[in-house]
Amino acid sequence: MPAVLILLTFLLPLGDGAEEVIGGHEVPPHSRPYMALISFLKVDGNRSSCGGFLVRDYFVLTAAHCTGSSMTVILGAHNLHEQEKTQQIIPVEKAIPHLGYNPLNHSNDIMLLKGCVCSALLHLSRLPGKMPPVLILLTLLLPLEAGAEEIIGGHEVKPHSYPYMAFIQSVKADGNISYCGGFLVQDYFVLTAAHCEGESMTVMLGAHNIKAKEDTQQIISVEKAISHPAYNKVDYSYDIMLLKLKSKAKRTKAVSTLMLPQSDAQVKPGDVCHVAGWGLTSINGTKVSSCLREAELIIQEDQECEKIFYNYFKTIQICAGDPNNVQDASKGDSGGPLVCDNRAYGVIAYGKKGEISSGVFTKVVYFLPWISRNMKVL
Repeated sequence: MPAVLILLTFLLPLGDGAEEVIGGHEVPPHSRPYMALISFLKVDGNRSSCGGFLVRDYFVLTAAHCTGSSMTVILGAHNLHEQEKTQQIIPVEKAIPHLGYNPLNHSNDIMLLKGCVCSALLHLSRLPGKMPPVLILLTLLLPLEAGAEEIIGGHEVKPHSYPYMAFIQSVKADGNISYCGGFLVQDYFVLTAAHCEGESMTVMLGAHNIKAKEDTQQIISVEKAISHPAYNKVDYSYDIMLLKLKSKAKRTKAVSTLMLPQSDAQVKPGDVCHVAGWGLTSINGTKVSSCLREAELIIQEDQECEKIFYNYFKTIQICAGDPNNVQDASKGDSGGPLVCDNRAYGVIAYGKKGEISSGVFTKVVYFLPWISRNMKVL
């Protein structure tokens, strides 16, 4: 089997350009002494991490999409969850991405980090005259789809005109914090996407500006998160999750439930629907909206999404988008509702990374029996 093909079988997308080694085996401690873990803050305040490797005492090489603020490098590590005497944590003085780096197609996806002072334990990775194909693949290989979504285009909504909207904060197993949308379906239950799961979760209801303290806001811890048992983290099928709140949501003018569709209800191509959320506001931008925004989307033929996404399943998913390519749902709003005729017909799942195109929504009608059953027994 060719080396590149072997690599492809071991790499799976984690989201936002990160890769994970699947299979393989644990290495003897410090047998790869050039390896670096790079930690940084994204524009939305989430902490993310990437790999890299030491090439000179002051320089680490990594991918340009691994950029952010407050960057630090951990060298000499084997177990990241332990404080090892061999570890060196060094702030990055300067990040130098390739001048031709394109965040849309990830061409020239390479970056040099300056600022590392290293001990004799650490050894340099030898760079050949030409970068080998496997290394090129490591720096350029990115998932085409990302599970997190944002509102692209659209406009800010009238405060509390979407009283069912929920802002969800999840603390991941590695300590990173991520954010999603969701919606209140009963006083104790919020519906969202399964890929928004975390070790601990909180829900904010009644919010318009999530960065301000509003009297209307209710912050409630999640008692139990129930992902669909068939949820697949690789292809995002069955991407739906029910959150049971620790305390009952208090219904006010700013907090109320969103109705689900009837079991025989369907949306059809051409129907006009809406999505809302607090994510990014432009495809190339870094600005995250503090205030709730909405966008108008049109239900598309299933074939439209089948052409774009290899993992589109028309039985359990809905295809929707903006024919004018100026509005979309994308990062930060995953789990929010696709609202048609004042009912939640879909849950925001994923879209094409770096593009405004049709997006994929989990079909709520298909999951009504599962939703009803779990709300009764919990």
